[in-house]
Amino acid sequence: GFTLLKEIYPLKKDIFVLGITGPLGVGKSTFIDKIIEKMADDFDKIGVLLCDPSSPLSGGAFLGDRLRLKTKNENIFIRSMATRNFPYGISPSLPFIIDLFSASPYRNIIVETAGIGQGDVSIKNFSHLTLVLLSPLLGDEIQFLKGGLMEIGDILIVTKGDYDIAEPFYKTLKSSISIFYNDLIPVYMISSSNGFGIDDVYNEIMKRRLDLFSSNKYLEREKIRRLETFKYLLRELYTKKMIEKIEKEGDFKEIEDGKVNIYQKILDIIS
Repeated sequence: GFTLLKEIYPLKKDIFVLGITGPLGVGKSTFIDKIIEKMADDFDKIGVLLCDPSSPLSGGAFLGDRLRLKTKNENIFIRSMATRNFPYGISPSLPFIIDLFSASPYRNIIVETAGIGQGDVSIKNFSHLTLVLLSPLLGDEIQFLKGGLMEIGDILIVTKGDYDIAEPFYKTLKSSISIFYNDLIPVYMISSSNGFGIDDVYNEIMKRRLDLFSSNKYLEREKIRRLETFKYLLRELYTKKMIEKIEKEGDFKEIEDGKVNIYQKILDIIS
């Protein structure tokens, strides 16, 4: 895999990565199904990457998000990926698959994270535009202003707009955003079941996409994506190499038996 990535890197072209994140059960997959219907009318080929959580016991993943996508368009490539207990709501192979897409005819990529918490915000590092979906059924709107979710959202979307509690949730969230973020983050309310608000969100996405490519904002986001991909790959390969070296030297047994000061051992390795 690494050899292939090395060979295709000079072939990379500009791509647009749309990151979609939010808590479990917020309706990300159903929303994506609506968005790719519209994108398919505007673009020839679309890639959709769905990150599904892995079982902490078996390590397996159901990979069921793709079952919610109804599209049968042959120009839409859909791939489900297990997070393999990677702690940031994404698959550990996501950064590399995005690079593979950059050397393919697929120029527009949608990435859905697994259900995330306040600290799982890595999708921002690998996307050019990030949508955060929030549901009025999942808690207090002020809770969502805490942690990192609000900081990574370029657009906030309140789902389940056909529920009675959605409107007050949306209004309170929008008011809070205007106070804390000076209205810099647009807030929309949608219902994927009846299509309410989908057109408005899609138009906002396309407006932001155009703004990215017609300014230096795209290059700024690409710089972040390239650097984060490099740091991630270096960290993964170095860590794997060091662990294999320690295991080969037989130090694991001494670590397990408590005969080694693990903190000193780590300092010795990295010094």
